[in-house]
Amino acid sequence: MEKAGLRFVRSYTGDWPEAIPGSEHGEVEYALTAPGPAPHPAPAGPDLAPQG
Repeated sequence: MEKAGLRFVRSYTGDWPEAIPGSEHGEVEYALTAPGPAPHPAPAGPDLAPQG
């Protein structure tokens, strides 16, 4: 998740009216660490070079 610009905030268990499978393991909360989307790396490799 860190590579996506998120950081772990906390884990917790909730008392939900309708539990879903796996909810007994708890919930997690993440927050954005970067002000915007991370830039995508430039494509590389000989097969991606312009043909012509």
